[in-house]
Amino acid sequence: MDMSRANDFRLAGRVAGDAVFRGLDGRRIIQFRLAVEKDYRDVSDRDEKQTTFVPVAVAGMLANYCRPFLRDGSPIYIEGRVHSHSWKSPDGHERTELRFDAFKVQSLARSQSRSQGQEVGD
Repeated sequence: MDMSRANDFRLAGRVAGDAVFRGLDGRRIIQFRLAVEKDYRDVSDRDEKQTTFVPVAVAGMLANYCRPFLRDGSPIYIEGRVHSHSWKSPDGHERTELRFDAFKVQSLARSQSRSQGQEVGD
Protein backbone atom coordinates (compact mmCIF):
# COMPACT_ATOMS: atom_id res chain seq x y z
CA MET A 1 0.00 0.00 0.00
CA ASP A 2 1.25 3.49 -0.89
CA MET A 3 1.31 5.11 2.57
CA SER A 4 1.70 8.62 1.12
CA ARG A 5 -1.92 8.37 -0.16
CA ALA A 6 -3.37 6.31 2.71
CA ASN A 7 -4.69 9.37 4.53
CA ASP A 8 -6.18 11.21 1.54
CA PHE A 9 -9.89 12.00 1.64
CA ARG A 10 -12.44 12.38 -1.14
CA LEU A 11 -15.61 14.41 -0.66
CA ALA A 12 -18.47 15.57 -2.85
CA GLY A 13 -20.96 18.20 -1.80
CA ARG A 14 -22.08 21.78 -2.32
CA VAL A 15 -20.20 24.97 -1.53
CA ALA A 16 -21.86 26.57 1.53
CA GLY A 17 -21.58 30.34 1.16
CA ASP A 18 -19.22 32.17 -1.17
CA ALA A 19 -15.53 31.33 -0.97
CA VAL A 20 -13.06 33.82 0.55
CA PHE A 21 -9.96 34.48 -1.55
CA ARG A 22 -6.86 36.02 0.03
CA GLY A 23 -3.11 36.09 0.00
CA LEU A 24 -1.33 34.75 3.08
CA ASP A 25 2.46 35.02 3.41
CA GLY A 26 2.78 35.47 -0.36
CA ARG A 27 0.57 32.44 -1.15
CA ARG A 28 -2.89 32.56 -2.69
CA ILE A 29 -5.50 30.70 -0.70
CA ILE A 30 -9.24 30.26 -1.07
CA GLN A 31 -11.34 29.06 1.86
CA PHE A 32 -14.93 27.82 1.95
CA ARG A 33 -17.21 25.32 3.65
CA LEU A 34 -18.41 22.21 1.87
CA ALA A 35 -21.87 20.88 2.79
CA VAL A 36 -21.75 17.07 2.67
CA GLU A 37 -25.05 15.18 3.02
CA LYS A 38 -25.68 11.71 4.38
CA ASP A 39 -29.01 9.94 3.82
CA TYR A 40 -30.31 7.58 6.49
CA ARG A 41 -33.49 6.10 7.96
CA ASP A 42 -34.55 7.11 11.46
CA VAL A 43 -36.05 4.78 14.07
CA SER A 44 -39.52 5.41 12.62
CA ASP A 45 -38.27 4.24 9.19
CA ARG A 46 -38.48 7.75 7.70
CA ASP A 47 -35.88 9.03 5.25
CA GLU A 48 -33.68 11.71 6.82
CA LYS A 49 -30.66 13.77 5.80
CA GLN A 50 -27.73 14.82 7.93
CA THR A 51 -25.54 17.68 6.69
CA THR A 52 -21.95 18.17 7.82
CA PHE A 53 -20.10 21.39 7.01
CA VAL A 54 -16.41 20.80 6.30
CA PRO A 55 -13.92 23.72 6.22
CA VAL A 56 -11.80 23.52 3.05
CA ALA A 57 -8.71 25.42 1.85
CA VAL A 58 -7.22 25.43 -1.65
CA ALA A 59 -3.78 27.00 -2.17
CA GLY A 60 -1.53 28.24 -4.95
CA MET A 61 -2.37 28.15 -8.64
CA LEU A 62 -5.25 25.75 -8.05
CA ALA A 63 -6.93 28.45 -5.92
CA ASN A 64 -6.86 30.84 -8.89
CA TYR A 65 -8.03 28.18 -11.32
CA CYS A 66 -11.09 27.01 -9.37
CA ARG A 67 -12.11 30.41 -8.00
CA PRO A 68 -14.76 31.12 -10.72
CA PHE A 69 -16.95 28.11 -9.87
CA LEU A 70 -16.70 28.14 -6.05
CA ARG A 71 -20.02 29.90 -5.52
CA ASP A 72 -22.73 29.25 -2.93
CA GLY A 73 -24.56 26.03 -3.83
CA SER A 74 -22.11 24.88 -6.51
CA PRO A 75 -21.65 21.08 -6.57
CA ILE A 76 -17.98 20.04 -6.40
CA TYR A 77 -15.74 17.03 -5.84
CA ILE A 78 -12.49 17.43 -3.90
CA GLU A 79 -9.52 15.32 -2.85
CA GLY A 80 -7.10 16.32 -0.14
CA ARG A 81 -5.71 15.81 3.33
CA VAL A 82 -6.82 16.74 6.82
CA HIS A 83 -4.80 19.51 8.46
CA SER A 84 -4.93 20.72 12.07
CA HIS A 85 -4.73 24.49 12.49
CA SER A 86 -4.26 26.10 15.94
CA TRP A 87 -4.40 29.74 17.01
CA LYS A 88 -5.05 31.92 20.02
CA SER A 89 -8.42 33.70 20.02
CA PRO A 90 -8.74 37.41 20.88
CA ASP A 91 -9.97 36.40 24.35
CA GLY A 92 -6.75 34.39 24.91
CA HIS A 93 -8.11 30.86 24.48
CA GLU A 94 -6.30 28.25 22.38
CA ARG A 95 -8.41 27.13 19.41
CA THR A 96 -7.91 24.20 17.06
CA GLU A 97 -9.70 23.46 13.81
CA LEU A 98 -9.49 20.47 11.51
CA ARG A 99 -9.44 21.66 7.92
CA PHE A 100 -9.47 19.83 4.61
CA ASP A 101 -6.56 20.99 2.39
CA ALA A 102 -7.64 20.16 -1.16
CA PHE A 103 -5.13 19.27 -3.87
CA LYS A 104 -7.79 18.40 -6.45
CA VAL A 105 -11.02 20.30 -7.13
CA GLN A 106 -13.57 19.46 -9.81
CA SER A 107 -16.86 21.17 -10.60
CA LEU A 108 -19.82 18.78 -10.82
CA ALA A 109 -22.11 21.37 -12.41
CA ARG A 110 -23.48 20.24 -15.77
CA SER A 111 -22.70 23.57 -17.38
CA GLN A 112 -19.11 23.40 -16.11
CA SER A 113 -17.10 21.07 -18.31
CA ARG A 114 -13.62 22.04 -17.15
CA SER A 115 -11.90 19.74 -14.66
CA GLN A 116 -9.54 21.30 -12.16
CA GLY A 117 -7.48 18.26 -11.33
CA GLN A 118 -3.97 19.55 -10.86
CA GLU A 119 -2.13 18.55 -7.76
CA VAL A 120 -0.43 21.34 -5.85
CA GLY A 121 1.32 21.73 -2.54
CA ASP A 122 3.30 19.22 -0.47
